[in-house]
Amino acid sequence: MTKLWSGIPEKYGIAAWQTSLSGAGNAALTDPTAAYFNPAGLVNGISEADKIQNTLLFSLGYQKPDFKISPNGGSPLAHSNAHVGDNVISYSTLNIAAALDIRSISSTPKNVPISLGIVAVLAGDGTDVVKFSEESAKFYKFHGIGRDAVRPSVAASLAAQVWKEHISIGIGSVFLAGVDGKIEVLKIYTSDLPPITELAIAIKLKPSAIAGIQYRQPIKEGHTLYFGTSWRQENFVAADVRINVQLPPISGISVLHATALHLLGYYEPHVFTAGIAYEWKRVTLYADTEYQMWSRFSRGLTRELLEGLPGFKDIWIPRGGTEVALPFWDLKIRTGYGYIPPITPQQSGSSNYLDNGKHLLSFGLGKIFGSLPRLNSRVKLDVAFQWQYWVTRETVKNVQDILTDGTYQPGYFYGGNIFLGHVSVTTYL
Repeated sequence: MTKLWSGIPEKYGIAAWQTSLSGAGNAALTDPTAAYFNPAGLVNGISEADKIQNTLLFSLGYQKPDFKISPNGGSPLAHSNAHVGDNVISYSTLNIAAALDIRSISSTPKNVPISLGIVAVLAGDGTDVVKFSEESAKFYKFHGIGRDAVRPSVAASLAAQVWKEHISIGIGSVFLAGVDGKIEVLKIYTSDLPPITELAIAIKLKPSAIAGIQYRQPIKEGHTLYFGTSWRQENFVAADVRINVQLPPISGISVLHATALHLLGYYEPHVFTAGIAYEWKRVTLYADTEYQMWSRFSRGLTRELLEGLPGFKDIWIPRGGTEVALPFWDLKIRTGYGYIPPITPQQSGSSNYLDNGKHLLSFGLGKIFGSLPRLNSRVKLDVAFQWQYWVTRETVKNVQDILTDGTYQPGYFYGGNIFLGHVSVTTYL
């Protein structure tokens, strides 16, 4: 089974302030999470270009799904499969990010700000979020829900200012774990003895590039305009399995059977993001648009011969948010909205890739505490809540595929909600 949109950062963000803006803010990223979303944001902003600053961020997220899949008729087996699809447990994630100003350990030409950023997103409890009991070729393939907890995300990026206080650029890489497996059946006996086998599995990192640029333009006192754009390369996890079977000699001739399988696992598309932000004294407005190239997705020749092309669509995602700095308590209030269109066409054939249009509504608070005596640093606390409404969708089958119990595969209704809480602590050293 291919697990689409498997990464937590893309779906929910890494820090609470991103969650509270529904993912907007590409143009004005200034914390270590930029190492994943837009590396250019790792260097300091306009007013702090000459200030050496290292940053450490810890963030805890908790996801609670409420997703329902209801077959429109069908047998007990179909209802059982649907229940497996919507029986996704809650889980938590721990996110860690850090930005190191190179000038704190070594001088740079003309004191140019250069920063190194690292992000790690680690799954908490509940990694076995979905299990499928139906083993026929017609089992349900539910898209997205809970699959993001199965694997971690790690990114490392480097950024520098190329025009003091105005333009910064950054490059980096996201790493996924790939699998290379080999199974060899060396000999099969005609008696009841078990076959002689060898199994080898190798885990290896598969990098994908990230690049970004930010532009900052002061207009007048208290007014600043920001532009930002970034690109993240397509990535996936694939397992290449080779099965070699040596049969007993037949009429003195040895028989060797070889099979090669290419299994596509987690998949994430090319992502292009552009954003703009306008800071007006105590109010900052954010607007982003994101383009995801899902049409490049391929499951492999064998699967597509059996089920046809998946027909995934490229999508545009609009996001927007507002941040208001209150004149007291160093408190900031944030709200955000985004809409993610479905990538899948109507599933009228034998496959069941289910995806919904998603409305994202968010709210959050942020507070900066002054220099703490023991740490000798500033600390920022952010909290956020996000509600994702997955618009109910109906699938009507035009083909009558037979399930393993001899009945026909029905159509179904599917939709629901995801509730997300996020808490982040950022320390400026």
